[in-house]
Amino acid sequence: MTVDQDSYPVIPTTIIGKKRLRVASSPDTAAGLSIVDSQIVHQADLHPAGQVDIFTAAKPIKTKTFSADIELPTGNYKTIVASSNIPKVLPFQALLARNVLDNVDLYALGKSKVVCISDP
Repeated sequence: MTVDQDSYPVIPTTIIGKKRLRVASSPDTAAGLSIVDSQIVHQADLHPAGQVDIFTAAKPIKTKTFSADIELPTGNYKTIVASSNIPKVLPFQALLARNVLDNVDLYALGKSKVVCISDP
């Protein structure tokens, strides 16, 4: 998906807590912990798990973590996610990090703007 001439790989994702919410996610291969927009965390009614420091380009921030099931086209993955505000201008509501991506094979063909995800 393209926003302001920037392209983002987008993967259809379901965030599952007490409720199931269909969202768009984008892979973040440099991150260790997946992030879900705070509104989605609230709407899905995810179970609190603790707190963690996330190191961003600007500064470290302390954020709450939650237990969640993340359903991708390849399957369902139980994991911990961090809650953060993802700007509404972006075409996704979650960032998938290594804690989820290490379970799948992901191919992003930038020039072709194609994203492929498969079960290894």
